[in-house]
Amino acid sequence: MFGRFRKKNRYGLIGDAHATYLTTVRRSVGQPPSLEILAMTDSGLEDEVTLPRLLAATPGIKGEVSLVPPLESFKTLSLSIPRIPDETVGKTLPYHLAKNLDQPLSDYIYDWQIVQHQKDSLLIGVYLYPLETFEKTKKELNRHHLELKFLEPAIFTAFAYLGQEHLLPETDTLMSALIWYDSVTFGVYENRIISLTRTLKIKQPESAFQTALKNSDFSIVDQNKQNMESPKNRPGIILENEDENSILSDFNLLQPTDYEESLELETSDEITPVASTPFSPLETETDEGDWDNYIQQITLEVMRTRDYYTSVLKGDPIKTIKIAGAEIIWDKFSEVVQNSLDIRVEPLCNPTQLLKCPPLFHVIGMGARTR
Repeated sequence: MFGRFRKKNRYGLIGDAHATYLTTVRRSVGQPPSLEILAMTDSGLEDEVTLPRLLAATPGIKGEVSLVPPLESFKTLSLSIPRIPDETVGKTLPYHLAKNLDQPLSDYIYDWQIVQHQKDSLLIGVYLYPLETFEKTKKELNRHHLELKFLEPAIFTAFAYLGQEHLLPETDTLMSALIWYDSVTFGVYENRIISLTRTLKIKQPESAFQTALKNSDFSIVDQNKQNMESPKNRPGIILENEDENSILSDFNLLQPTDYEESLELETSDEITPVASTPFSPLETETDEGDWDNYIQQITLEVMRTRDYYTSVLKGDPIKTIKIAGAEIIWDKFSEVVQNSLDIRVEPLCNPTQLLKCPPLFHVIGMGARTR
């Protein structure tokens, strides 16, 4: 008789500089997948105290973890290299990267994709993440019998979520925006490729997002500070992209080491998620003029992203933008963007769905490689 093989549990480590969640996706027969918040803390994703806090609140879990930072945590490069066969790009890319970085390439773990095939050149998008930060996270997870398996920018995860929900267009070009407390990330999707990403600092009016988050009935894990040891850098990190049907299936990894995937996988069935109440945006008292300026800033950047994509990258016109993170000001924000730019504005996730966290984090948690 053949043994029964079970997939490892998968968890998402998601957040920004102001809040971090440890999540998993629950699946029940006859029910749609749902995001469960296992633990949450109001410290930043890359703060040293964050991961120990989350893991202290979830003892005994085992499995694989997907780390999903905002795009601003990555160094991004857009490189134009002479046209060569696609399969040889990985071999020549380190040479081109070394010429464009002000730090040694060994300081980063990185990923890349071919964005555009031009007549005499290739346009390559490269995403570099600090190796030291990656190693610290990996070491702390390993201490708790968790494996750091995936690393991806949140904007890619957002598009993965749209793919799961069958909301990615077959032919049209789609822009998405993730509105964080102190930054905004844009991504453009066309022909199964995320062909443009950009992030910029735009801070929300003081206290708006933080007040809504802190006044919600989210469970906060133990706030006792714990120190994380600083590991030594180890070269040669590999993460696997095992989903061949993923929209990121051509997102090839560099810096490989020998890696042998285990067939006999472990699971931990009994995990009780932290208690939480459905999320709803709260009214906050801030100067209306501050919000007007904030909305205008984002509207301007939507226009710049759209115009750059169509005029410089020669992409198709963008008719729709899907947004997460603007729920507090949604009515006015969507009206200004739509009327100013003649572009359809839609929420990134279903507004009628009962959520256990802010929609921005719901989108990222569902789209992370917990699928």
